[in-house]
Amino acid sequence: MDIYDRIRTYTDRRVRRWLMRRTGRRGTGFRQIPDEYLYGTLGLYRVPQRRADLPRAKV
Repeated sequence: MDIYDRIRTYTDRRVRRWLMRRTGRRGTGFRQIPDEYLYGTLGLYRVPQRRADLPRAKV
């Protein structure tokens, strides 16, 4: 698992848990809150899967 996967996993988990606590529901939110809601509706930034997906600083 590279660093981008770790960042993506961490942010997904933290946002889901925060949403669950905010609404007063129990659990971690992985079944109740789909990825489409996080990235589509809420507009959470999707961290690229590989370094090659990022634009280069120098052209």
